Amino acid sequence: GHPLPLRVRRESRHIIMGITLEHRGRVASFGNLSEMSAQSANDADERSAADITKAKEAVLESDHASFVEAVVSGDIASSPVAVATGDVAEEVRVAALSVARAALSGDAAEGKSAEILSSLAKMVEDKVVAAEAATQARSEDHRRGALVALYGHCASTSLPAGDAGREPALKLILKSLGTLGDRGCFVAAPALAPLAADLGFASNALVKQLMTDATTSASESERRAGAAGVAGLFSGFGGASIAKFGAVTLVEEALDAKKDAIARAGGCALYTHMCATAGRAFEPFAVKLAPKVFALQGDASAEVRAAADAGQTALVKSLPLTAMKLLSPALVHAMGHKSWQAKCGALGTCGDLAQRVPQYFMRTIPEIFPAFLECVFDTHPKVSALAGHVMEPICRCVKNAEVLGMLHLVMDAIREPQKDTEKCLDKLMETTFVNSMDAPSLAVVLPIILRGLRERTKELKQKAAVTCGNICALVDDVRDLNPFIPSLKPELEKCEEHSHPDLRECATKAKGSLLKGLEGQGADKDRTDATTCVVKALETVQGGVDAETKAYAASLGGWVIESAPMRIPPSILANDVKHELLALLEGMVDEEQLKSAAEGAVLEYKGLDAAALLDDEQKDYIVDLQGIILAFAGRVLLQRTNFSLERGKTYGIVGQNGTGKTTLLNRVAAKDIAGFPPDVSVYYIQHEILSEKEETIVDFMVQMVPEGVSRETVVNTLKEVGFDDVKMAATIQSLSGGWRMKLAIARAMLWDAEVLLLDEPTNHLDTAAIAWLTNYLKSLTNTTICLVSHDYDFLADVLTDVIHLHDKNLTYYPMGFKDFQSLKPEIVAALPSPNNAIKKIESIGGNANLAEMAHSASVASLASLDENGPSRSESPAPVKYAFDSIGDNQPAHIKPIRFPEPGPLEGVKSRNKCVMYMKEVAFTYPGTDRKILTNANVKITQDSRAALIGANGAGKTTLFKMITGIDEPDKGEVVVGETVKLMYVDQSRDSLNDDKTVFEELSGGAEEISLGSRTVNARAYCSWYNFKSADQQKKVGQLSGGERNRLQLAKTLTSGGNVLMLDEPTNDLDVATLRALEEAVTSWNGVTMCISHDRWFLNKICTHIMAYEGDSQVTFFQGSYDEYEEHRKERMGGGEPTRIKYRPMPAMA
Repeated sequence: GHPLPLRVRRESRHIIMGITLEHRGRVASFGNLSEMSAQSANDADERSAADITKAKEAVLESDHASFVEAVVSGDIASSPVAVATGDVAEEVRVAALSVARAALSGDAAEGKSAEILSSLAKMVEDKVVAAEAATQARSEDHRRGALVALYGHCASTSLPAGDAGREPALKLILKSLGTLGDRGCFVAAPALAPLAADLGFASNALVKQLMTDATTSASESERRAGAAGVAGLFSGFGGASIAKFGAVTLVEEALDAKKDAIARAGGCALYTHMCATAGRAFEPFAVKLAPKVFALQGDASAEVRAAADAGQTALVKSLPLTAMKLLSPALVHAMGHKSWQAKCGALGTCGDLAQRVPQYFMRTIPEIFPAFLECVFDTHPKVSALAGHVMEPICRCVKNAEVLGMLHLVMDAIREPQKDTEKCLDKLMETTFVNSMDAPSLAVVLPIILRGLRERTKELKQKAAVTCGNICALVDDVRDLNPFIPSLKPELEKCEEHSHPDLRECATKAKGSLLKGLEGQGADKDRTDATTCVVKALETVQGGVDAETKAYAASLGGWVIESAPMRIPPSILANDVKHELLALLEGMVDEEQLKSAAEGAVLEYKGLDAAALLDDEQKDYIVDLQGIILAFAGRVLLQRTNFSLERGKTYGIVGQNGTGKTTLLNRVAAKDIAGFPPDVSVYYIQHEILSEKEETIVDFMVQMVPEGVSRETVVNTLKEVGFDDVKMAATIQSLSGGWRMKLAIARAMLWDAEVLLLDEPTNHLDTAAIAWLTNYLKSLTNTTICLVSHDYDFLADVLTDVIHLHDKNLTYYPMGFKDFQSLKPEIVAALPSPNNAIKKIESIGGNANLAEMAHSASVASLASLDENGPSRSESPAPVKYAFDSIGDNQPAHIKPIRFPEPGPLEGVKSRNKCVMYMKEVAFTYPGTDRKILTNANVKITQDSRAALIGANGAGKTTLFKMITGIDEPDKGEVVVGETVKLMYVDQSRDSLNDDKTVFEELSGGAEEISLGSRTVNARAYCSWYNFKSADQQKKVGQLSGGERNRLQLAKTLTSGGNVLMLDEPTNDLDVATLRALEEAVTSWNGVTMCISHDRWFLNKICTHIMAYEGDSQVTFFQGSYDEYEEHRKERMGGGEPTRIKYRPMPAMA
């Protein structure tokens, strides 16, 4: 198991330098990250995640009028909103401050602005300014900071620009900072920004005085107030003001003041608040000064150490993920520092980043790993112990599946090289690799190879040399080898001089594999590095950008270029570079000039000319619409973007629910977008076919195909998609959802359109049907296909190109879906579970890799000894870390879906008591001799989450209908407990009224909704299903498929039942909503029964399986989907399938 968490307390400040501290299932981080400075164990949040979510929702539902009234009266101490601004959880505090601002700016405050401002000013004077000193109570500091922030908000919004009252308001805020702690200042100081413009020439003297206070005052509170004040003002003045006032020089001089502890502490304070408040304009200087700040964590002065801790926290929290690589030098510097405190600070940061954002932290591993290894063997016990704690999360960031499979052996060899080096080398040699190696994976493995090369014995040296050569041969991007050449090459050259010829030969081969990194860059070893290319390109950009910021921008842009896959098209790479630089330099440069500079840098780095960006003439576009605009339901979905489709390509449109993917397909199908070629034939498979007519499938289809298509052709096409004579003679009403979708596909085949559109085509389809559809779409080499799907396995199999719909724009990626995921790891981060589409394509850790495009051989054995795969032994769960956030660019958190509490099951006192059962049930489809069930026995208990699985048309929905009483069994009994109240969410969603708003559909227009025996606020209930404010006023007919799915679920759950029956609930859901649904189902206390073909969803939620295994037999199995599959294979492998024997049905409670 893992060693106990390390705790190191510094003096009386109770700063815990370890990794985790658990409280009733909650894990708080104390690794020099968020919420750390001056934090004690008593500040830890003991609530569960669900409790925190409920607290946030309660705040969001607060009454605005009551809060305004409390503010006007001057007594907000008891207001729930005001209390929540001091909550331990940041998400609750943020929600509370947002509600408070909205209340003071909304209808409830109309006509009261003067009273509100006057009352807030008095409260700031009495409750903040009049306080004797900064409070050490975190919640109180947050509340007082929020009070100041609200005052600043009201002053800036109610007093017009130039009003005489704005300057006194600004000065009152500055005055209040003197009695706030760091946390309070972080909340209050941004309120200065909108008022700063009113200072005029007075700003010069004020800023200089504040900077002097920050770096020279003997009072910690005065230093803090000066630092927070000047940071807030800089945020309002704009980025250029930082250089204008010499703030960076002042900070650097203060940090370097070796004989002045007050100056060093003040420099750290100014650095901290500039990181937290001044915005990205300070980012280049923050990264440059980070090594100095990190080193001061080992300062002789406790006050300086605490200030440096806060500085490291502020930097990590403010730094965007895309700039994380540039933090590496500071981390390496700190890990090599002489003080153990600085080393522990850097190690704690690495551990948190590795756990929270492994896809991004992974990219720093090649640079930091050598310094990290030194910490593993550090002589100070606290450093080595902490390095041992963070080793696993750091190593688990790598994405090579085979390395991950033997990770514990690799870590053992790192920790105890004398004992385990040879064992690890043997494992590496015998492992069959099917995935390429990248730089992070190499960084983790190569220390073991280095150790082997340095051993005395010829045998171990030879094993290390062979392993080195073969590992290097597995590298796809040869640039990944370059960081390791300086350390490996000398050792291999020593082996080349060994007396034994076998070792010399192995070393020479290994060196050849290693040096292909240099050869892969071409014969021109003088090629300019990417950063230099960006520096040169930025010289053409006009604007007031200082030299330091320009150099940092060049480093950021250069890293984007060098870290991109080798085969990424230049136009896409240039767009990514422009995007990163614009976020940093926005407001300082012209966007078009920046675009040209980004293109120029990419072209120079790759040695290409401008034609590489303009190769459209070579493409055969069947649709090429420039600058289209698309708006729907009062919302702009696309704004001046291009929609282009090449003939014969298969495009997948990806994006969040509600961004307009289906709307775009609808408009393409209608061909009503301006400029759409009228002679291009388009066919749209929007959903499964529905019909109320009592006619056979064949008769129906004959009427729905183009003229000239014979009945025989219709029949043959139906047979091709799986219809037999019995099914073709049936009616559409008798078909399951999956067979109706197959019918829609058959109709599309008969139309033979040039452009085929599909919206969620795998909905309702079983595995065999999806495989058939995949092969069919691949066979349409002359048809252009454009589809929307949330089935990532399916997308990975069929797409040739990806269209990303985001921010009212379409971005094109000429690559398959798995390569797109590698390029855009935020998509991978949103996948519902580790067992997802990416695992299917052999890439563990979230990123599909591009190696398969380069390696023609899919399998390479390192030693070519045997075909054994990597170890599959289970490893303990990695150590958990937690901190509030890293920057603004991290993947969005999943919004929770909340189910109401289930109605009571009277008389059922135990959760394993039976609440419904089927005994010896048989059923045959009416009018046919086709048996759906024969002697079926099923028991459902109160703690069941049962999944119904089987092929399309097997009878899963029919079983649901028998439980609900819609259908009656031919024999046997279906018994449902007397107090059971069923809630059935069908797959059609036909019960929704398209003409009503979401709010009207759920509440009937009433302000309260009845949920069984209790009532809740109607708008709050809408928000439980992520229908917020404006979304509640949408017409139901304007909703996307995923939104309709959520609405149907919300409407059904208003009945307050205790048994929830879900028929294909994952259809149309994006991955974030799917994750939220999983959490809602698993945390609900009622009974759940679910029909789904989504095995990953079922694995997450189900405790029991009811499987249709053919011959009208239903197998009832207790366990997950994977456990059922394993059990089924065992049964089928031993001969004919056999039924599971059950215990006798218990009597109803």
